[in-house]
Amino acid sequence: MTSFLSCVFLVLVLHRVNSQLYGKDNCGGDNSDNYCGPANVGLKDCTKETDEAALKTLVGYLGGIGFPADNYSKSIHFTTGDGDEAENIPPFTFNWHGSKSLIPIAGTYVGRNALAEFFGKVNSLTTDFAFSTDFYPPGQGVLIPSYNCLFCIAQWQENGVVVATGKTFSNAPNTVRYTMLNATYNKIAVVDVFTDNSIYQDAFCAGEVVCQA
Repeated sequence: MTSFLSCVFLVLVLHRVNSQLYGKDNCGGDNSDNYCGPANVGLKDCTKETDEAALKTLVGYLGGIGFPADNYSKSIHFTTGDGDEAENIPPFTFNWHGSKSLIPIAGTYVGRNALAEFFGKVNSLTTDFAFSTDFYPPGQGVLIPSYNCLFCIAQWQENGVVVATGKTFSNAPNTVRYTMLNATYNKIAVVDVFTDNSIYQDAFCAGEVVCQA
């Protein structure tokens, strides 16, 4: 629950920033582990144009989630995929924050098959999985409350039934932070999913009480 509330706070304070996630000032002198951008590209400010480009990337990514064929390639197109070792671009990383021992879908998924692996697990462990359209009808259940050229935030609620327990999770809130590689290469590098873990823990728990970490 704490991580979910922390990310809600992040939504409230998100604003234009003068940095790049993998910008030269964030490399800490260790370029082998961080993408620092082309040598001729300095630290960039977010502009209206780069903000809108990031939003377009997010909308494209979300739009592809409904097309699982070919390992969600429509969504992966808007990410860093498997990365580029020659350019020191990191592979796409999808983090669903939570205890893997209590919530089997939690964990880190990496590369062009990250979404196929995550949703493959979701679809094998749950049924009737869907977003609650009542949460935000204009966006078919998905709200994008804040964005700039480096970070986008999306929120929704999920419904479903856990196959092993027969228990439901209803209107489970998700707040998701999408981190762009940088302002000049607006591909999604990292996705961080924060939820009210207790709802999922209860649904996946085989006992009569809520399982706790």
